[in-house]
Order: sequence, then C-alpha cells, then structure tokens
Amino acid sequence: MNWQRWSLATAFVCLVACGDNKAALISNNVSNTNNTNPNNTVNNGSNNATNNGTTSNNTTNNGTNNNTNNTTNNVVEDIYDTVPAEDLRDYDGTIPAKPVSDPVEIFVYDMVEAFCEKVVTCRTDYFVASKVIQSGVGTKGDCMQSFFNRNPIAGYSAAVADGRSQFFPDEIPFCDLAIGNAQCGEISAAFVSPRLVFQACEDVLTGLSGLDNECFSNADCAAGTYCSLGLGNTCGGVCSELPALDVYCGVGGDVKCEYTEYCDLTDFQCKTYVASGGACTDSSQCITGNWCHDEVCAPIKFGYQLGQPCNYFSNLCSMGLYCDTDFQNGTCAEIATAGEACRAVSDCSYDTRCDGMNCVQKTDEGACTFSDDCLSAACQNDGVCMSPTAACVPPAEMM
Repeated sequence: MNWQRWSLATAFVCLVACGDNKAALISNNVSNTNNTNPNNTVNNGSNNATNNGTTSNNTTNNGTNNNTNNTTNNVVEDIYDTVPAEDLRDYDGTIPAKPVSDPVEIFVYDMVEAFCEKVVTCRTDYFVASKVIQSGVGTKGDCMQSFFNRNPIAGYSAAVADGRSQFFPDEIPFCDLAIGNAQCGEISAAFVSPRLVFQACEDVLTGLSGLDNECFSNADCAAGTYCSLGLGNTCGGVCSELPALDVYCGVGGDVKCEYTEYCDLTDFQCKTYVASGGACTDSSQCITGNWCHDEVCAPIKFGYQLGQPCNYFSNLCSMGLYCDTDFQNGTCAEIATAGEACRAVSDCSYDTRCDGMNCVQKTDEGACTFSDDCLSAACQNDGVCMSPTAACVPPAEMM
C-alpha cells in the first residue's frame, strides 16, 4: 500500500474523508493550529527533509543543527536568506458558476467565495500556507471548486427544504462581516467549513442535528460540528467534532503534552516550545511556524516564486507552486496536474492525487478504495465514490 495514501486516509480523517473536508490534505504531517511541529506541517513525504534537526535517514542527529551540518541534513546549500521574488501570479483562476435563483445556494456560494478570497489574501500566513500546500489549490477558483466537489451546493438547499436545517437570510450580513474581518488563523481553521468556525455564518444556516446524530450534508449539523462522510459510510454520516492532533510523550508515550509543549526525545519530557529567536538544537523544539536555523528558532518563509530555490522546511513556494525536489533543496514549479510527475501528495493539484510517480485524475462517481481517490473525498462502502455534484439524499423512509 502506498504509505502516503494510507496516511492521507487515516491520520486526520475529518479533513479529507468527509463533507467539507479536504482543506488541508490529511497526513500525520498536517499542522494542528496549537501544538504541532511546524516542520511536520509542511512535510511533503520525507522525514529526512522535514524533521531537520531530529533525524537524517532515521539516524539520530544528537542535537547538531542540520542547517550548519549540510551533509547530515542532505541540504547542499543554505538558501534560507533568499528573498521571495515579486508575486505577480493570477490568484483568481476559473471561478465556478454562481446559482441564480435559490437563496440558500446563493448564500453558500457567496460564503465560500468570500472565504476563498481570504485564503488568497492570507496565502503567506503560516497556517493558511500549510493548508494550501497540502490541499493542492492554486487559485480562488480552485479553492471554491474543491469545496463544492466535497459539498454539493444542492445539499444545502435540500437540507432546508427537508427540515434538517433552518435558513435565516437576515443574518447574512453578519456572516459576510465575520469572514471579512477574520484573522488568518481563523481562516486556516475554516478549511473544513466556514460555518464550523464563524458562528455568524452558522446563524444564517442552522443545522438541527447534534453531535453524533445522523447527517447528509454539513448543512444538517449544529454549530461546531461537521458531517463526517468517511470511508465505510454510505450516502450520509454523523455530525462530528474536529479532532485535535495531540502530542504524547513519556517513555511509553502515555503522557499527553499541553498544546504549548513538545516532546523532548532525549529525556521523554514535555517541554515548552521555544519562541522565535530562542536557542534550539532541533526544529521540533521551536514554536509553530519556526525551524531551527543556526541553533536559533527562526520563522519559516513562504511565497517563493517560479524558478526560485526552495525546500520543505524553511523556504516554501507560493500558492499554486510546489517544491520540485528529491527531498532536499529544489526549485519552485507549477503544481502538477494529471499525467505529470510527482513525489508526494502535495505536488499534485486538488483534483488529482499522486499515485506512485505521477498525478492521476481523481474519480467522480467511479470505483474507489480510499477517500482520496474521489473528487468528493468520500468513498462509500460499496467501493464507489460519492457524487461530487449530486446532493446526498436521505432514504425515502426518513423523509
């Protein structure tokens, strides 16, 4: 089994295998907003490149800073001081057609468009950039289409029509205001669904199914939950909370660290993350968004442009680009599409996946084994992808 696809389907199920959830492609490397090692967040499939300072080829580095020991880290040159070039990329892309009549569908469309505009605005924020890198979206249009593939817009109007959700159009301006005024950190958490993060948007379209109750779209679920359409479910799922990626420590791995702490593998103790500018010997010690550079925690840099040098742990490419590298320093290139070469899941566009050495088109309603085989990110238990366009409709006996 391809390990990248196993990780994608199992490690953080809420974002890939369910309703609104692909925003950050799921792997053990995706960042938790509070406490995950930042280098693991942007890991595109290599422990050697991302855990710089912890391991090299699974051999302990004994605390030597990898940036100064290029042989150990497999880094040929220090590119950290490279300045990102001027960003002149087109971030609109192809915008999906807007509904013309149904007020619920128009609201959902406008909400998603506003969210995706904010994603573009926040593209060099650490948390947003990490999600963008993993999700394979390169433009506002990609962001919107990816959302609608996973959440057929007709599912929202159907939920209101069937009495599974309530619609309060007078609240729409407050949702617009909440998204427009949101901090980038809030936007990164909203990749699953803006309604999961912004109460003002939940107030417009209020789901009536509580935690662990049955659902057929995200519109069904009450505030703070989403409709989990994971592997093994037929059309429908249960309203679920977003799981946290906790850090465990101790000799037996039985001690849960606080969200402000990392696990020091030299003595198996939970220790407070080192702030930017503080001393370090290992990037896992640094606060989120930093790496260990010359024995000092330093900010990871984003926004490198086409043709500029990059790597997977300190110099990351701009939205719509990926680092074309064999897990050491490389060059920013246009994100790969169907038929083009790839080395990791995040090398490929949102509508393709990395299968071996090439990006392959995701399936619409065809056969599937894993959730990431499907445009909808939902592989049903009969081995067929849930439709990326048709709404999930409850059985007749439930209507």
